[in-house]
Amino acid sequence: MVRHALSEARKKLDEGDKKEQAYLKAIAEYKAEQAKPEGEPRKGLREVAGKYKISPTGLGKHVKGGKSIQENNVAKQLLTEAEERKILELRIPNLLRFRYFTGTRKR
Repeated sequence: MVRHALSEARKKLDEGDKKEQAYLKAIAEYKAEQAKPEGEPRKGLREVAGKYKISPTGLGKHVKGGKSIQENNVAKQLLTEAEERKILELRIPNLLRFRYFTGTRKR
């Protein structure tokens, strides 16, 4: 059961990454369309958003410079990724010396 829950969490993370990549591609395409000369036909925000199956409102916010949820959450973290890695490097050797599942010390 735990593996299933982890799998669902992984799916959500992957889905979020795909959505973020779609937004980045859509932003680049929309800006390229807007850079075309005045006489040429351009795709609008809704048309570009529809192509990538994302929200036109969300795309508009991203084009104007809004942050994604992932970018915003990075600022909320108490520790940086480097600090988290350092803590894990210090803790893992200690964790490996003990068997937490049986409650006995590894000899």
